Amino acid sequence: MKHIYFLLLLFVMTKPTFAQLDRTIQPSPATLPSLSLPHIQRAELSNGLKIMVVEHHKLPIVNLELVFNSGADADPLGKAGVANLTSNMIDEGTPAKSSLQIADAFDFLGTQFSASANYDGSYLTLLSLKEHLDESVQIFSEVLLTPTFPDSEFQRIKDELLTSLSQQKDRASSVAANVFSKILYGEKNPYGFQVAGVETTVKAIALDDVKNYYEKIYAPNNATLIVVGDVTKKEVVLFAEKYFGKWKKKNIPTVKINSAENISETAIYLVDKPNAPQSEIRLGQIGATRTTNDYFTLMLFQHILGSSSGRLFLNLREEKGYTYGAYANFAYRKNAGPFIASAAVKSEVTDSSLIEFLFEINRMREETVADSEFQMYKTAVIQRLPRSFETVSQITDNLATLALFNFPDTYFNTYVERLKTVSQNDILEAGKKYLLPTQLVIVVVGDKATIQEPLAKLNIGKVILCDTNGNILK
Repeated sequence: MKHIYFLLLLFVMTKPTFAQLDRTIQPSPATLPSLSLPHIQRAELSNGLKIMVVEHHKLPIVNLELVFNSGADADPLGKAGVANLTSNMIDEGTPAKSSLQIADAFDFLGTQFSASANYDGSYLTLLSLKEHLDESVQIFSEVLLTPTFPDSEFQRIKDELLTSLSQQKDRASSVAANVFSKILYGEKNPYGFQVAGVETTVKAIALDDVKNYYEKIYAPNNATLIVVGDVTKKEVVLFAEKYFGKWKKKNIPTVKINSAENISETAIYLVDKPNAPQSEIRLGQIGATRTTNDYFTLMLFQHILGSSSGRLFLNLREEKGYTYGAYANFAYRKNAGPFIASAAVKSEVTDSSLIEFLFEINRMREETVADSEFQMYKTAVIQRLPRSFETVSQITDNLATLALFNFPDTYFNTYVERLKTVSQNDILEAGKKYLLPTQLVIVVVGDKATIQEPLAKLNIGKVILCDTNGNILK
């Protein structure tokens, strides 16, 4: 009875509040959030190792990342995949520990270690409980400074990678992505290959290539140590001196990437996948660098055109029913990465889908975005930004961007304000600048017997047959 009485009393007390709500009136949007990154503290060791520290004391954990300023962009010509293999090999053995012993040592401490590479950088990452930080960093430094690169592990990892790359040829989405990159950038530009390389380039990689990459690139004066979590700057500098202070600086080779230009006229590169029920489409051209002044405009631009609530998605999926999803984005790198639009569509509407892609691309070039649509997308982009700074790993990733691209420490503090200044006219001008319908690379992977003739009848570009490696067939 007491519980029933309490519920009745609660209902009576709250009823007037409910009665005051007018559900016919749409609530006003909340004030757009500002974005302020926690204070960044800096230091530098005598060997050139830069240090960035953000104190984050909510949980007793620490995220540490060593960011090298070189990645797949420093791969030797004809050997795409060296940076990736080097990161995969770094924890495969030291003079004191085998790969299994290294993994067991980290596991015993509850510490997560990973190594990776992308086009712009190479990364060694550690996530540790504060109480085990010193022991974890000691193992981390051992892995970093004294890798043995055992030949047996190299052959195993290389064989596994080659198997994976071979399997990609059965996946139309992978074939489309790889062929698009090769056609757009060519074989003399690292952006013409995926970071892991392709079968021909990986087969050409020897263990000495990995060792040489490590010797040239893995140096303190080519790196930034980022530490976020339950630490102080004093603690970080002390363990950095202890474990990395004797690391010798090196002469870092200058990385120069061959410039890439858009093709002279739009063409459709067709890769046959007999009896495929759907076609994988990739179309685009050379885009923008991460440091472009247009970055904030392009953030909104690609959201309007290519997000999961963008125009391509609403057109090809919601209105036409051609696909489960259609997207577009700019891949930002130190040099100009690609603008890519993509979808997997039913084979019988491959040509119709291309028509809709071009329709939406031309709209971005020729029509000013309506104010209501523009404000909706701008609000959506701004409101989700704070969520990318919630965890220690997310903060670390954002600090890595500052380190790789030499942005000021206050860069993210002005992020929202710079987005707010983007205008509808800026979006229109970006469309004219970055989307060139007469110079598109269009790659389609699908059933040639079904789609070749309809594609040719579109008259938007010559249809050129390619194999799964992007080689043009005669």
